[in-house]
Amino acid sequence: MAGVLMGGTKIDGSESEFIRVDFEFPHEQYDSVTESNDVMIVKLSSPSSAPLQQVNFDPNVPPVGSTVTAIGYGDQQL
Repeated sequence: MAGVLMGGTKIDGSESEFIRVDFEFPHEQYDSVTESNDVMIVKLSSPSSAPLQQVNFDPNVPPVGSTVTAIGYGDQQL
């Protein structure tokens, strides 16, 4: 069963909430060789209890050359 892990901070899935995916909408021009357009929208079977996170749309934050910490990751199990 396809699903997503929400709200976790560890790639092993611990401390995450599993939610089943009802539908997947991959980018129509996704290329599995080059991984161009590697984005997908998914419809979840139920809402998540994880807190919402605001997306940063300010191109000046963080400033170029800053040290940053990655807070998201993806993993696909076939």
